[in-house]
Amino acid sequence: MKKTVPAARPDEGQRLRGPLYLAAGALLWGTAGVASKAATGIEPLSAISIAFYRLLFCLPLLLLFGWMRYGSLLLQVQRAHRLSILLLALTAGLYQIFYFAAVREAGVTLATLVSLGGAPFLVALLAAVFLKERPHPALLGALLLAVPGALLLVGLPGEVAGYSNSIMGVFLAVCAAFSYAAFALLSRKIASFYNPVQLVLLAFGGAALLILPLALFDGLSVPGKPEAWALLMYIGLLPTAAAYLFFFSGMKHATATLAGLLTVLEPLAAAILAWLLFGERLGPAGMLGAALILAALVISSLGRDRSRTA
Repeated sequence: MKKTVPAARPDEGQRLRGPLYLAAGALLWGTAGVASKAATGIEPLSAISIAFYRLLFCLPLLLLFGWMRYGSLLLQVQRAHRLSILLLALTAGLYQIFYFAAVREAGVTLATLVSLGGAPFLVALLAAVFLKERPHPALLGALLLAVPGALLLVGLPGEVAGYSNSIMGVFLAVCAAFSYAAFALLSRKIASFYNPVQLVLLAFGGAALLILPLALFDGLSVPGKPEAWALLMYIGLLPTAAAYLFFFSGMKHATATLAGLLTVLEPLAAAILAWLLFGERLGPAGMLGAALILAALVISSLGRDRSRTA
């Protein structure tokens, strides 16, 4: 009788690596707004300056990692995709500027919730308009939670989370969400021709070059205190370069659903840190709105994964 060889069991460390990497990336992303707020508390840095330094400091680590893995292919761009890469860089840069401006006006919690929570629905809207894609029913169901959640966040009388200019902050966060949605659609359009690290490196490198003239015109803030420089370097190295590398590595060992669910850790981490460090509070109605947006993110993540499977 012929003996069968038992199937090899997946290594436990291999199964845990994906979720741990994804969680680490999401948690690091959640600290970017907190670090920017701390930096502006030390010195009056503009949103454009913070965005430029973030992109500048993340590039060496991404370039080193990408060169070690892909060599000279890393910076090769097909002629037909040059305009797409340029637009990718533009939307990446606009997202940074709008997000950090929203943090200054409305605080870390509100800016992160609105920009991150609105992005999936704006991606679906833009995909329906420009790519003729039909939104998944789960996304429409999530929208029914996200809209009242957003109204609870921004429709409170008086100050929201201790910020008197929260409406302007929410508007800037929505602009950040639109920029991110455009970035996501452009990335999807050419993703089959480039590896993820290459796309991010090209986008962030191009964004830094595009932002530099704006930063110089606006008056590029040059911190005089080492604490401010340390925070700017932190924003570029950990919540940007390291977070993306963790995310890409985790995606190799995890499903798209799990990746979507774990990204909810980003606004949670931002809200908890903003509460501990700066005393930002949403109040009962705001917390209910935040919970609805987080639930909408979970539902939309599940719907996107089922749509891909189908």
